[in-house]
Formats: sequence, structure tokens, C-alpha cells
Amino acid sequence: MIVHEYETIYISRPELPGEEQERLGDRFRSAIEGQSGTILSEAVWGNRKLAYPIKKHNMGHYTYVNFVGSNAVPIELERIVRLEENLIRFMTVRLVENADAETLKAGAEQRAANIADRLAQANEDERGMSSSRLEYKGPRAEPPAESPAEGAKAEAEEAKAAPEAEEKEAAPAPEANDDASAAPEDANPTPETDDDAE
Repeated sequence: MIVHEYETIYISRPELPGEEQERLGDRFRSAIEGQSGTILSEAVWGNRKLAYPIKKHNMGHYTYVNFVGSNAVPIELERIVRLEENLIRFMTVRLVENADAETLKAGAEQRAANIADRLAQANEDERGMSSSRLEYKGPRAEPPAESPAEGAKAEAEEAKAAPEAEEKEAAPAPEANDDASAAPEDANPTPETDDDAE
């Protein structure tokens, strides 16, 4: 028989008591094993905030199941989800086709541990971000707003400075003379006296 590796995450209502959560887990386990499947790993992630409201719920109780089974197992799990009113959402993904259950067992335990570590890190990050947002009460780093009069005054100064800058750029630069003995006419103006006029 051809078997594949799957992982399923299902979300149940967060207000369910622990016994009801266990009943749902037992129902999923019996459906997998009833279809000749083998559970590789299982993890309860607990109550987490949903990305968007689903069936008027903002929180959900997450459970992760990694298993090996035939194509009939996801079909049976989907049938259970449709009949079970306490489940909000679920998703099953095929990870490996034509899988060998014995070789996948060791890899599945490691993968479940990695997922648990990433989940714990995400929880810490989420708590750190929310607490830092709550603790910060200082002023925002925004420039002070200008009054309309100050804004108009600044625009007028910029407009006045622009033509002056254009005039400086348009004026030709004095040319350098190679002849050092030749002095420009207006370099040293001498005042005229009455003696010079005669």
C-alpha cells in the first residue's frame, strides 16, 4: 500500500474545556489509525490569537498532528471536521509522497521539536512587542509643525534667494592673466588731484 506523510493543524473553539479538547484529539487519532495510518508526532499549541476573526472567534486552540497514511486518511479527517461543530478551521498538507513510516519517525520528532521552538520564540517576540508598545510613553519623534505664517515666510525667503543664486551662477568669472606686469585698469584707482589736471 502506498502511504504519504501528512501534517494537519486544526483549530478548535478556545472556550472548550480540557476534556472536550481531549475528545477531539482522540477522535482525530482514531480516524488516522482506523485508516491504517501511523501518528509520527503530535503537539498541542494551545490558545493563540487568530490573524482574523473566524466564525466570530478572535482566539483559537491549535493542535498539530504529523502522520503517515493513505489518501483515504485526509478524506476521513475532512469528514470529521465537517461534522464537528467545535472545530473552527483545519488544514492538511502532504509533505512526502511514497513515504516509509520507520525512517520518517525519527525525522518527525526532530521536526516537531523545531516547530515547538519556533512557536515558543514567536510567543516571546509577541509578548516583547506588546509589552514594549505598552511601556513606551515618551513623545514621538516628529518635527514641530509650522504655523501657516512661518511656512509662507520661509517660502518667500527661498524665492528671494533663488534669483540671487542664479545671478551668481550667470556672472562670468574673471580670466587669469599670464602677464603679471599688466595691471588691470581699475585695480588701483588713484584719486585725481589739481596738480594732475594741469
